[in-house]
Amino acid sequence: MWTLEKGCEDIIREAWDSTDAMGGVKEGIKNCAGKLAKWNKLTFGHVQKQLAAAHKELEVLQGRMGQDQVLLKKKVERTIIVLLEKEEVMWRQRSKVAWLKEGDKNTRFFHERANTKERKNTIKGLYDDDHFWQTDKQVIGSMFCNFFNDLFSTSGGRDIERVLQVIEPKVTHQMNYQLLQPFTRANVETALFHMYPTKAPGHDGMPALFYQCY
Repeated sequence: MWTLEKGCEDIIREAWDSTDAMGGVKEGIKNCAGKLAKWNKLTFGHVQKQLAAAHKELEVLQGRMGQDQVLLKKKVERTIIVLLEKEEVMWRQRSKVAWLKEGDKNTRFFHERANTKERKNTIKGLYDDDHFWQTDKQVIGSMFCNFFNDLFSTSGGRDIERVLQVIEPKVTHQMNYQLLQPFTRANVETALFHMYPTKAPGHDGMPALFYQCY
């Protein structure tokens, strides 16, 4: 959504240029993320309020036939179209739907999809080993830790080396040799441009789109 705005690249360039050279790339990306977050709040943070205001203004102008009113009406209509496009892209990205493209007017669908995804990703409670329903977040966290500790640990494993000797490895010596080779710029670019642009960001908070474009 940001890349559709003319000011986005200027914000990134300004943030990068103002980063201390001693901070390096990591500090530059952090600075970009901070400035983009503030810019995003001002530019996209109130899209729905802006839409409501624009629709209200358009209602007031309906039926007025003066030249100034007609020109203003057309301007408001263009504003509404731009805001609707922003709203659609915003909900599309929140919904994580990759199989529909921008321009498919499905804002309501994206909105429902995003809300459904949020509900599915929320764990409100779990039954413990004694079949009691637990809703405390710390208790739920401990239950998860205990479950996976039990799942991935063993109390009586013996002769594991003999077991491993008869398991055929999936990674061959040739594959392992290739995996251990130093990566090149071309390798990084190939991997980067095969990523879906707006999928979940990495540890630096930036989606693949940021690196693909800038």
